[in-house]
Amino acid sequence: MKLNQNCIRDILLELEDELGFDLHISKYDLDELKSYKKYGEDEFLYTISKLSEAGYINESHQAGGDTMYYQLMIHSITWEGHKFLDTIRDNQVWAVTKKVASKFSSVSVNMISTIASTVITNLIENQMRQSGLI
Repeated sequence: MKLNQNCIRDILLELEDELGFDLHISKYDLDELKSYKKYGEDEFLYTISKLSEAGYINESHQAGGDTMYYQLMIHSITWEGHKFLDTIRDNQVWAVTKKVASKFSSVSVNMISTIASTVITNLIENQMRQSGLI
């Protein structure tokens, strides 16, 4: 299954809004999430598994029956997850990042973060030039 970069961003943004301190999201809450409705169960759960593998979220799950996610609890976004989300949060930065990334056949999540950081740096430098600060 191909990892959807838009799904990654949408899930992280929504988890940031929905997860409170000492709160979690269970498998039974998923159908209330916009990103779950938008991408469907398979793509959503695949992305959750990859976000967990990357160390961007804390989750626990238990396999059962014919599914890996018989039980699922999404606990929090990690420090690394917040850092990544902060690089891709801005819509303008995200649009430019996707445009740059689309020129390559394969772009990792780490590379997305690097591209977004470069885009942010360039936007800041341009703003500073326009303001006469550099």
